[in-house]
Amino acid sequence: VDCNNECGGSAVLDDCDVCNGDNSTCAMAGDLNGDLTINVLDVVLLVNLIFDNAPYTEIADLNNDQLINVLDVVLLVGVILPD
Repeated sequence: VDCNNECGGSAVLDDCDVCNGDNSTCAMAGDLNGDLTINVLDVVLLVNLIFDNAPYTEIADLNNDQLINVLDVVLLVGVILPD
């Protein structure tokens, strides 16, 4: 039985847990403006979240330490400007 409850079917869950999906609905860690691209706009939004003491949001927590802080900014910049 596949994820559509079809016996002998071939539908599977994608990485976003969507049956027969194409992974396009996943939220990317660090993509704070949701444009499916990580760039300087996301860094600006992340810094603003920190300065505004905004509520915790998992998508901004790049190191998964349950905090939004400068360590997340460093990691996000590293994604944009890899070695």
